[in-house]
Amino acid sequence: MNLTKAALKNPSGVAVGVAIIVVFGLFSLSRLPVQLFPVFKILEDGTAEKVSVETGVGCESLIEVRGRVGAGDKVVVRGSERLRPGQSVVISSGTDGSPAG
Repeated sequence: MNLTKAALKNPSGVAVGVAIIVVFGLFSLSRLPVQLFPVFKILEDGTAEKVSVETGVGCESLIEVRGRVGAGDKVVVRGSERLRPGQSVVISSGTDGSPAG
């Protein structure tokens, strides 16, 4: 209650406080690492290779990816947090996890 009363008596002070919080929040977000989870591409021998990527421009459900991946490369989209470089991978399709044919 006391905080609410103080805020109502000094709205410009509240605005300055909110502006400071927003500025520090935006600064913190700009310092987050670009790659928050590992990205693996699948090599021709069926093993996983960890690659570094950066995200670029996004539009609706698509996002630009820059790095050591290219059109046609197979990448891991689920479970990469448990995957290790060089580990064998079974490729599945669909939501039931059945192997691709």
